[in-house]
Amino acid sequence: MAGMAINVKDIKPPRKIKPRVPFWYDNARLAKSAVVVIAALFLIGLAIAAYVLQGQPSLISPETARPQEPEPAITELARFTSCQDIANTLRSFQETREQNIAVPGVFERPAFAPGLGAGGGEDTSASLDYSRTNVQVEGVDEADMVKTDGTYIYVLTQQQQLHIIKAVPPEQAKKLSTIIFQENSYPQEFFVYGKKLLVFGQKFIAQDPLPGFPGQELESRSLIFPPSFSVTFVEMYSIENPLVPKFERTLEFEGNYLTSRKIGAYVYFVLNSYPDTMIFSSPEEGDIDAGLIVPRYRDTLKASGGPFSPSVSCNQVAKLDPFTSAQFLSVISLRIDDPGVAPMVEVVAGAGDKVYASAHNLYVASPYFEYSRPLRLELIGFPVFQRQDTIINKFTLDGLSVVFGGQGRVPGTVLNQFSMDENEEFFRIATTVGELFNETPPKNNIYVLDEGLKIVGSVENLAPGETIYSARFVGKRAYLVTFKKIDPFFVIDLSEPQNPKVLGALKIPGFSDYLHPLDENHIIGIGKNAAEDESGTFAWFQGMKLALFDVTNSQDPKELHKIEIGDRGTDSPALTNHKAFFFDAQRHILALPILLAQLPPEAKEQAEEDGFLYGDYIFQGSYVWRVTSEQGFVFLGRVTHLTDGMSLAPYYATDESDFFVYRNVRIGGNLYSISDGKIVINNIENLVQVGEVSLTE
Repeated sequence: MAGMAINVKDIKPPRKIKPRVPFWYDNARLAKSAVVVIAALFLIGLAIAAYVLQGQPSLISPETARPQEPEPAITELARFTSCQDIANTLRSFQETREQNIAVPGVFERPAFAPGLGAGGGEDTSASLDYSRTNVQVEGVDEADMVKTDGTYIYVLTQQQQLHIIKAVPPEQAKKLSTIIFQENSYPQEFFVYGKKLLVFGQKFIAQDPLPGFPGQELESRSLIFPPSFSVTFVEMYSIENPLVPKFERTLEFEGNYLTSRKIGAYVYFVLNSYPDTMIFSSPEEGDIDAGLIVPRYRDTLKASGGPFSPSVSCNQVAKLDPFTSAQFLSVISLRIDDPGVAPMVEVVAGAGDKVYASAHNLYVASPYFEYSRPLRLELIGFPVFQRQDTIINKFTLDGLSVVFGGQGRVPGTVLNQFSMDENEEFFRIATTVGELFNETPPKNNIYVLDEGLKIVGSVENLAPGETIYSARFVGKRAYLVTFKKIDPFFVIDLSEPQNPKVLGALKIPGFSDYLHPLDENHIIGIGKNAAEDESGTFAWFQGMKLALFDVTNSQDPKELHKIEIGDRGTDSPALTNHKAFFFDAQRHILALPILLAQLPPEAKEQAEEDGFLYGDYIFQGSYVWRVTSEQGFVFLGRVTHLTDGMSLAPYYATDESDFFVYRNVRIGGNLYSISDGKIVINNIENLVQVGEVSLTE
């Protein structure tokens, strides 16, 4: 029995949509197209800038630019006085930005870019031991595309379906049921908690033309492209009976989903949203409806398919200084185990970019740029950033309560969530300051902030000319990797928050994209090899590299073991998404989904001279090692879902891309590798296959 497909909302199943490529490679394909578009826009912008800016005075001259000193921390949350107050503030910010031809400080993630999702911190009571999602903070779960509770595996595919699989015993594993989402809904990731399942996704909502502002004509709307807006949906299900999941509730919030965390039964998620564009041409005085400004929402418990309402009133919207973006940041909390409990919403004027959460606090970091126009357009004519900062907004979490806990500011920009950390009452953050379009080389820093987000300690000017590629805070230490041509691996002591200091550094070829502690004195790094260009100014990325760093002697860190995988073009979703990194500390097993590229023998010699040569794709699947400090990476084997004759070309549409492995989980003594097409079960010690489940039947 292959399992029963059900439509919990009694809608027609959507047509099957084949992804053009596996989603972790799609970013690379899109990036190539984006480069062409950006280059064209760049040249157009150059011409415009040359015409507009020639001879104009600097808005912020080097003499009057504020020094890179930390701003005083904000501990009290001000609110707007009215909807008109919000409209005026947004319009003023937008006009200033357009006048200065500002480069946006926050780049929104695509509305429908899928998250990349294997097993963290669940508190269910399965009889077998099992892996959790690889999360940053123990006890703080992160939503993913794959979860397990030790008995069942839940898999969200790109075909807008969520499968429930009976996983044990492996010889009898089978698909039990499938939740099918509406055709215009794009599920991204989910949580499982006991017998409850909560799914995050994105959709467009069509709407009638909105009324104009007071004293303003109704804005004309296109008949070819009917008005619509993007919402994040939260769907809640009971999985008490895994054969028949029961739909319970849908919440829809205007805005784009950024990320989420789960602590016990409480879920916290973060959205970015824009007000209606009519805001920017609205009159300065009048009685504006809140629905035209603040983010809207609706709840199926109150009005299924009914109208949207403002999520908060205008005088509940937080007003922060500095103002980072003409949009809104929403932090929302709800209970996953009780669909009848209303969510709580905090709306802040501004935007979010990177998010870190501890068991008690959630931190949202946003880039903030100050810039000036050059007096002469000698090179490209775009604004020169005089200051690059990160604004940090802190929210204290207590059950459903989300309370603003303060705002801080540090120089530089943040790479990802692992560049931030909380330890006791201190918040630590790693940043890179790069003077874009300027001769000043980038530099890297670590700052320590107190509970009020005031800087109390720092280490600055690390690896001038390079940028941060990975960071990891472990207890009283920080590990930092920067890169331009080689990989400096820094060990930084944070035991004295007011006096952090570099203990030691190691320079080796290549770089690490992700760092993971093996034990107290050893760190696993996964990244890429690099070959220096003949000019000596940069390096070409090569195949993958796994390294084990020994930090027993913190003043003299060593690369204890390393292995190299494939040639240029070899890739893994684990390089950009830590949830694809599977490490079983109990059994010392490491599993990574890898697309292997290899140069033919006749091209090897040429590749030594031309570092840009790509290899041919010859394998996709999971590589498995046993990792110990004594023996390093002991290769156990690899598992693929592809069969003979299937294509390995990742950059165009193929049916085979459904069978590219992207996650691994463990239940008992077995490793479950997962693709959109099937689950393959292997003994984790010898990789002998013991079961298989089709997800396409």
